[in-house]
Amino acid sequence: MNFYYEESRTVFIHIKKAGGSSIRKALAPLGKAKTAFGCIPDTWHADYTFCVVRNPLDRFLSAINMFKLGVLDSTEVIKDYNTPSLPNITISGALDILEDPKIEYTRMNRRLEDNLKHHLWPQTEPFFCLSHANEILEYEKIQEGFLEVAKRLGIKPEIEWVRRTANHPQALKIDSFSSSDIVRFMNIYQSDYTILGYEPPVSFTNYKKPHNAIISPKSDIFTEIARDPCVAAWRYYFECSGTNELMLSEALPEASVDLSIFNNSLVEVKKQNTWPGRDKNILDHFRSLEPEFSGQPRLNHLLACIIVVLRRDPHNKLGLELFFKIVTEYGIDLANSLNIRWLSSVCDTLVDVGRNGEERAIAALGSSISALVKLSETERRVYYPRIPWPPRLKFSRGGHMYEGVIGFSPEKGDMIENLLGRLNNVLHESKPASIFSKELVTRLSEKHSTISRFKKITGEKNPHMASDDLSLIIKEAIKEEGEAKERNSADEKPAQDNGS
Repeated sequence: MNFYYEESRTVFIHIKKAGGSSIRKALAPLGKAKTAFGCIPDTWHADYTFCVVRNPLDRFLSAINMFKLGVLDSTEVIKDYNTPSLPNITISGALDILEDPKIEYTRMNRRLEDNLKHHLWPQTEPFFCLSHANEILEYEKIQEGFLEVAKRLGIKPEIEWVRRTANHPQALKIDSFSSSDIVRFMNIYQSDYTILGYEPPVSFTNYKKPHNAIISPKSDIFTEIARDPCVAAWRYYFECSGTNELMLSEALPEASVDLSIFNNSLVEVKKQNTWPGRDKNILDHFRSLEPEFSGQPRLNHLLACIIVVLRRDPHNKLGLELFFKIVTEYGIDLANSLNIRWLSSVCDTLVDVGRNGEERAIAALGSSISALVKLSETERRVYYPRIPWPPRLKFSRGGHMYEGVIGFSPEKGDMIENLLGRLNNVLHESKPASIFSKELVTRLSEKHSTISRFKKITGEKNPHMASDDLSLIIKEAIKEEGEAKERNSADEKPAQDNGS
């Protein structure tokens, strides 16, 4: 997690198990810090950014021992790690957790395995934002290095150590590694050793390699994570959390991104119903939308997120560039896979930010029809069950409505046929606005809506205006009203007898 002390314009990049909790205690005089996981927002106008790194082996063992044994001190206000949380964890088991792509390393899911992976994650992985540091201190020389930091910030240089595990009598040590563990460890942490300049322990360099064991620059799992196209292309979404201060453009991929990355990746979360809310935190808003797109290409979800950005800022340059890039390159695929809610949102957005009058006008056709059908269906749902007694099961047709407009006659009227025909003539081009508007009109003509119901009853003498669910409501209303009348009649009878 990264901590921003606004008054001193300082950011401390807290890399887990590298003395970060102790450093934060020492920085307390700077006041309450703003925080962010996996990113440093552009709104943090820092003049000084520093962090502390540690020998990869010592850090690895310290993290495992903290989860396995707890910590020796108990002076912290937050004592989550004072008692063992994974008492059966082994070095091999910890390496399994690191190599399991299904276990998150960002600690968003607050599970023990995720939390351990968060503490073990290599220091040079992008999530820790090490490249943003103006100054990198070494844990092994921390007191000397922090002396200069304290002088710069005008605070006391003393460090009160917390969460230490090194002296625990049952702590795992270097000789707890097997030969295969050593190979796996070095594959995973090779970049930390190479970039941070630490030398591997002698016992790690002079061991007998298992048959066919090869130390590659990184293990397969970290090569896969580093190259995971969606994570690499949209890193803030997948890795950043805990801050409301991201600029809208920071929450999106770069304009030059290869969209096929998202089109070839599926959203693998549990399906949930439509989320209609609004979250101030833009990334949390994006994540709340994700379950709607379960099983769909990630590109569909990305488009929805871009639309959210443009709702908040219609002039967002990156949002506009990405929006038109997506609907132009993948318009047909998106039109076929998005539901009516998001087809309507695409048309609404094209009306709001269209590049010319023609584009906005074409999009307005789909947007307007969708809105009018929604209003019609909402009125039917809200007001139709409120019927007079007895229910009026015969519905009037035709006749004057307003300013010379005569009601539509389902049996012989051609309004729907003409409407759809005219729309088809206009929406024949392959431009994005035409593609999405035409698909929207087609879907609305097929679903349970005003248009589709009138299409179905054309030519019928006695149209059934009420749907099955509405018929049940009417029947229940009739039954309840009849029972109520019987009760009232029974209550009034004795009173009439007494008055005679």
